[in-house]
Amino acid sequence: GKNIHEYQLAFQGPAVVELDNFLIRRSDSPAGDLIPEDLEMYLNAKLGAMRTHQFIKSEHFSYSMEQLTNPFGGINHTYGNTLGQVLANLNKVGARPWIQIDFHMTPEEWQGMVEFLAAPYDPAAGDTPETKPWASKRYAQGRKEPWTDAFDKIYFELSNETWNRIFAPWVFENMPDHGTGQELDRGAVYGLFQEWVIDQLRASPYWAQAKLDDK
Repeated sequence: GKNIHEYQLAFQGPAVVELDNFLIRRSDSPAGDLIPEDLEMYLNAKLGAMRTHQFIKSEHFSYSMEQLTNPFGGINHTYGNTLGQVLANLNKVGARPWIQIDFHMTPEEWQGMVEFLAAPYDPAAGDTPETKPWASKRYAQGRKEPWTDAFDKIYFELSNETWNRIFAPWVFENMPDHGTGQELDRGAVYGLFQEWVIDQLRASPYWAQAKLDDK
């Protein structure tokens, strides 16, 4: 295909074909990992931060926070990229993450993301998948320490170019304020929604415990 990420499988029947989570990778690199020459390039560049594009531009489809916190490949419409996998790659590169996430999540999902990123998880101390479901997912993926411990700063962006209708439906429009009747432009609407999302993130107990206001 014209996109370097796209492959086509052709079959000439009759036949029965069953595929589940089909992945193609290079023999010298695990699926979802940086290939060696790219890792060398990024290390030599000594990047201060790296803005991800893996989780946006999902058109009329998207993903849940449950999918986003899965291992690589366990998600729709992101070429298999997931949050833990991308953070692991950025940690190898030594760059601050600049994460973009589509903005349709529920409060419970945003707070789940904070737990995935910032909550400690230690089975010896009594932590279980029932008490910390999101942190247990991170632990099962091989990351015991919170991801927030790996970086001094994490940049977070809601979606991408939310003024640009090319990326609909993940855009904001002008709309009236329900309380005052004032007409707000799309930038103001985005700003208000951003503040709402930040309120949801801060509602997680792990936000304060990990001192994420400083991160």
